[in-house]
Amino acid sequence: MASSDDAALSVEPNPKAEAFWQWSLDFYAQEKVKDALLILQDRYGYNVNSVLWSLWAPQQNWYFDQAEAEEITSSITHFHRYSVERLRETRRYLTSAKHHFPKNEVEAYRKEVFALELKGEKLLQARLITASLDILGQRTSDNTQQEADPE
Repeated sequence: MASSDDAALSVEPNPKAEAFWQWSLDFYAQEKVKDALLILQDRYGYNVNSVLWSLWAPQQNWYFDQAEAEEITSSITHFHRYSVERLRETRRYLTSAKHHFPKNEVEAYRKEVFALELKGEKLLQARLITASLDILGQRTSDNTQQEADPE
């Protein structure tokens, strides 16, 4: 996950998704948390947004079985792989000096890529929340149906 002082990225407003985003930024900013999460991401291939979701969801009294958790986290796999990871790779590439290119322009470009990476991270988190709410809503619907039609 990337961090930024500018957490107000424009993505379709969802109060739960926004609460998760803000919590994630605050949690990520804690001493040693960022380093630990980046080790999970870079060394072991974990999706930091899925890790953060797995820590945040129980705080909302949202509990999912393994199949539900896999359904939720797999809903972001392709977007993460083909968008956010590629932006992160590009941003990291742009961090080192690029001979024959103006340093200040490359740095400005890197910051733009970083902003897009953050926007992608926020979209991933919003999708995790939407998928979570879909499953929780389905449970409520199933329970209501069972109460209305006792066998």
